[in-house]
Amino acid sequence: MSDTVHDDHPRTLTILFATETGTAQDIADRVAMQCRRIHVQARVLSMDSYSPAELISEKMVIFSVATTGSGREPRAMTSLWNMLLRSDLPEDLFEDLSFAVFGLGDTAYEKFCWPAKLLSRRLASLGATEISARGEGDEQHPLGFAWLLCTYLDISAVPRRSFFAMLRHFVSDKLEEEKLDEFLSPEGADELYDYCQKPRRTIREVLEEFRSARIPREYIFDVFPTLRPRQFSIASSMKAGFYSAFCLRHPRQIHLCIAIVRYKTMLKVPRRGVCTDYLVHLKPGDRLPIGLQKGLFALPPDTATPIICVGPGTGVAPMRSIIEERTFLGSIANTLYFGCRSAHKDQHYATEWEAYVVAGSLTYRPAFSRDEPKGAPRRYVQDLIREDSKRTWELLGVQRGWIYISGYQVLSCPFENVLTKTIHCSSANKMPAGVKAAIMHAAQTEGAKTEEQAQDFMWMLEREGRLVEECWS
Repeated sequence: MSDTVHDDHPRTLTILFATETGTAQDIADRVAMQCRRIHVQARVLSMDSYSPAELISEKMVIFSVATTGSGREPRAMTSLWNMLLRSDLPEDLFEDLSFAVFGLGDTAYEKFCWPAKLLSRRLASLGATEISARGEGDEQHPLGFAWLLCTYLDISAVPRRSFFAMLRHFVSDKLEEEKLDEFLSPEGADELYDYCQKPRRTIREVLEEFRSARIPREYIFDVFPTLRPRQFSIASSMKAGFYSAFCLRHPRQIHLCIAIVRYKTMLKVPRRGVCTDYLVHLKPGDRLPIGLQKGLFALPPDTATPIICVGPGTGVAPMRSIIEERTFLGSIANTLYFGCRSAHKDQHYATEWEAYVVAGSLTYRPAFSRDEPKGAPRRYVQDLIREDSKRTWELLGVQRGWIYISGYQVLSCPFENVLTKTIHCSSANKMPAGVKAAIMHAAQTEGAKTEEQAQDFMWMLEREGRLVEECWS
């Protein structure tokens, strides 16, 4: 059985290159390195050091072919090419051969990647199977290092410790070497944090300070992180968007509610979010690649089951989707706690909430932290839930309702402390923890539970899937 698997999926291959300046060889070496990472043994040979007769016994070959002059093959390819051009070769000569071709050329010339195109056609005419569409590298194409650094690699990221470990290999200045050694030592962990994480210093800014660094191009992907996909909660119901008369204003659309990231670091350096700044500059009709990922929220099977949605700021996005769909399904047992700074400045979807309230399908409880009278403490969603302890316990403890929490959180407030140390969870930045503390307060004051029993109640909500969070930090 192992022999069969080996024949169908060879774990070895040959990479042949023909080059004049070395670029095709560099491509071949890079492909071989990628093959070894997936445990495929690859041998790399120049075509002029390879016997053309060997090609008949090969199972898989990758060709990396440069272009010279006005469309001629490199001299290293001539011997192999002359063999392939023989008229007496049978049409099934390479029926057992799988191959791929990558050509290098310049569209400034008429016969762009001509040797690669001819090689691909000739091998196919002799029975070989092309396993991948022919690749063509264009010297004139803008997809170079500048493109990588602008659209694929994230030089605006705050570097991790591994970045400094890699950077240490590429600096030549003694003082910079000593500084990096200090950062990487166990004793230098705090200093590295103060230098990098605390002021949110970016990779670009680090390289501007370590000016002796010379990073070889073959290490680009090892040193620089790639841009991570940004995830946003969908702020509209797909089902209601397709079918609901109430939602005909956005049929077959996906809505997002995104906060534009702009701030200054502790060093007073302006910062803009990479993704949100990109989105801000899009124009109507522009296209962008997206993907869909299954979210954490699910609706109760019974539309009569009450739900509580807690979503301050842009955390209201998934709550809009939930309430939109629940309303479409005919549910009226919906409560929304929304928080923002001012009722007149950033109360997202205010007219929609008012319409739901008038229709009797929503209880809306907004908290406006900056609209309070001067000198009065600011009120957040967790404060409203605490004020509504009786109703909160009725919905969650008696009627076995569900609660959804979405929004910004600070990771320095662990769940174990949420239930017993309310004082640590009273700010807007610790909203999820504060909401949980308010629920526990309701369990104790209205449900007559001890602190330990209230904590068990919180765990039960999570275990049964009736308390679901979608938070970010």
